[in-house]
Amino acid sequence: MTDSPRATPIALEPVSCTVTQATMERYAELFGDVNSLHTDAEFAKTTPYGTNIVYGMLPFLCLSMLNWRRALLRRGGFQMLTVNFHQPVFVGDRLDVASVLFPSGNGGGPAEFEYEIRHRATGTVVTTGAGLLGPLRGGPKSTGALPEEVPPLRTRMPTQPLVEQRFTFDQIRTGQVSAFDFDVTAGALRALHEILRLGAESSPPGWQEWLDNCDPRTFLLAPLFSVFIGMCIPGQRAVTTNCHARFHRVPPLGQRCRMTGTVSFKSATTSTVQVDIVVGDVSGSSVYATGKVHAHVHAPPGDRVPGG
Repeated sequence: MTDSPRATPIALEPVSCTVTQATMERYAELFGDVNSLHTDAEFAKTTPYGTNIVYGMLPFLCLSMLNWRRALLRRGGFQMLTVNFHQPVFVGDRLDVASVLFPSGNGGGPAEFEYEIRHRATGTVVTTGAGLLGPLRGGPKSTGALPEEVPPLRTRMPTQPLVEQRFTFDQIRTGQVSAFDFDVTAGALRALHEILRLGAESSPPGWQEWLDNCDPRTFLLAPLFSVFIGMCIPGQRAVTTNCHARFHRVPPLGQRCRMTGTVSFKSATTSTVQVDIVVGDVSGSSVYATGKVHAHVHAPPGDRVPGG
């Protein structure tokens, strides 16, 4: 990911979590994701999974609980993240989240890291990825001034309730565009910390410790990449398979942002689409993140799979 020499790898102390129905509901509320695969038991029976599965980005959020500051000896921000989904997760699953950090050999540059999320009982790897952790860019230099009593006053980030779209694969076209607006607030950060606290098996970092560890605003933006897939394009029958996000700067708290996604590729052979994502302020003057998401679109029951 970088051309800088690598220092000795550092294995961060893993964290463990259990996905509960309460964390699922809080996640859906915060990110506005009510995709039927995760919330509708009857619909889930018509999918290859046969039952509701956990939001893929929910366990991923536990990365923010790893002690990045102890390993780096400084607070940082996530400049790049990749997420690869290998196996579904179900409510009640116990998961272990581990990461290896590769500090920059020059001592001050961005640090690469790799991570994996494993099922506790079987050892099955459900999610893998990599990223880049570096100096904070844009927005306030620190969110550490937020008082602990900040309540999750606004627990839904999208400014309007998202309506689940139901595109079949044949209805999706290259160049198709959709967008939604959302707010980045102190209340949303507080709600995210509460989600992590509810699911943590060991003692989760306290509010102030969590803010001082790494800039958590990235973890408000990253799940929205998958929200776009499940709610906008393709919608109901889509499953995110992987995503890649680059964070150019972090939005200041209180900023209203817009996520815009454009279908850039579709494959009839694999029933997959690629959506290119841009996150910026609503005026279009600032870009906070860009990336791409790949998703598989399941055919409705009884329909012939495209290309099959």
